[in-house]
Amino acid sequence: MERSTLVHIIQLNNAEGSGLMIENENLSWSEKEWLATMLSIDFENKEQLIRQINAASIIREHTRYFISIKFAVPLSISAIKMTERVPIEMRAYDSEKAPVQFLLHIINGYVSELEIFRADSSEISGNIKLNRVEVILSE
Repeated sequence: MERSTLVHIIQLNNAEGSGLMIENENLSWSEKEWLATMLSIDFENKEQLIRQINAASIIREHTRYFISIKFAVPLSISAIKMTERVPIEMRAYDSEKAPVQFLLHIINGYVSELEIFRADSSEISGNIKLNRVEVILSE
């Protein structure tokens, strides 16, 4: 099976509010912004993925070197057909440091985790700027 990858370069204006489609009250404003930016491109199953994120319970783990946001999706929400375990990635570029990597994991048709870390494994804070990002969709 041949895998295709689409790369989208997104220039964001700081005044842009892109968090409207992510409505899970358990997510912080920053987390909603990260997910909304990742999901700002069109792809198959996008609406179902957003539905899963909005219905999920959230478990966070934040260390000096990574942030993990785990999703527990109720079984009443339908699974989606995605063959890639990490179908959506995002890189946020910062001129002074290594880029921040965002990996959205899907396991058995359900959103499982948003994993965030610096490309060089250096320290990361929760204050991640999305001025220049690259979204990568693997299908």
